[in-house]
Amino acid sequence: MSEVLLKVDGLSKSFGGLHAVSEVSFSVHDGDIYGVIGPNGAGKSTLFNAIAGVIRPSSGRVYYQGRDVSTLGAFRKCRLGIGRTFQSSQSFAHHTVEENLQAAAYGPASSLKSWIRSRLTDAEARQVASVLELTELAPLRDKYPADLNNLELQKLSIGMALVNQPKLLLLDEPSGGLIEAEVNLLKKFLRSLKAKGITLVLIDHKMSLVMDICNDITVIAAGKYVASGNPESLLSNPLVREVYLGHN
Repeated sequence: MSEVLLKVDGLSKSFGGLHAVSEVSFSVHDGDIYGVIGPNGAGKSTLFNAIAGVIRPSSGRVYYQGRDVSTLGAFRKCRLGIGRTFQSSQSFAHHTVEENLQAAAYGPASSLKSWIRSRLTDAEARQVASVLELTELAPLRDKYPADLNNLELQKLSIGMALVNQPKLLLLDEPSGGLIEAEVNLLKKFLRSLKAKGITLVLIDHKMSLVMDICNDITVIAAGKYVASGNPESLLSNPLVREVYLGHN
C-alpha cells in the first residue's frame, strides 16, 4: 500500500459555543482520490479550511507527509504542496485566463498586468503554459472569466491551484453548477490529475461523481465522523443511509 500522504487526527473546530467539526479522523494515501461527504451543514468546508490552513483547528492534528502541519497557515502549506479550491470559483474578473493563472502563482499586486510582466521568469511562464494545456484552457488563454462556461470556470479555479504544483489538492464542490454531461468531463479531468501524480480529496454533493471516482470516502454529519470505507460499503451502511440519505 502507498504511504499516508495526509492524516487528520481528532480534528475539531469550534466557533464560540458552536462545534463545527468534532474529532474527525481519516487518512489519505498517496495517489488516492478521496471523498468527504455529508448533508448540508455537516462541517465539510470548515474541515477543509482547517486542513488547508485557512483557519486553525481548535484541537487535533493534521499531518502531511508525516509532518505535523496543524498550526501552519495556508501560504506555508501551499509551499509544502497542499493546494485548495473553494465552492465558488475564485478568479479575477478583469484579467484573462492566463493572467489569472499567473496571479495565482505569484501573488497580488496593485497593477497585476505590470507586476506579472516584470516578475515572470521563464520557468514560471513554462509552468503556467503547462497548466493551460493540462486544463485544456490554452485555446481560451486570452478570454475573460465571464466568457467561460461553468466547466471551464471550474477548470480555471483548479488550474489556479495547480500552478503551485501541489502534491495534495483539496477540491470543494468541483461539480457545482455543472450539468451531468459536464460532470462526466470533470471526472475525466480529475482522473488525468491523478495520473499526473496528484492526490485528490474532494467534497461534493453529486453522488454520481463521488461514488464513481473516489476509492475511499469519509462521511460526516453535524461535524462528527460517521463512517469511512469504499463506495460500495458505504452505500450498504444503515447509519450512512440514515444520516446522509435520510432513511435507514
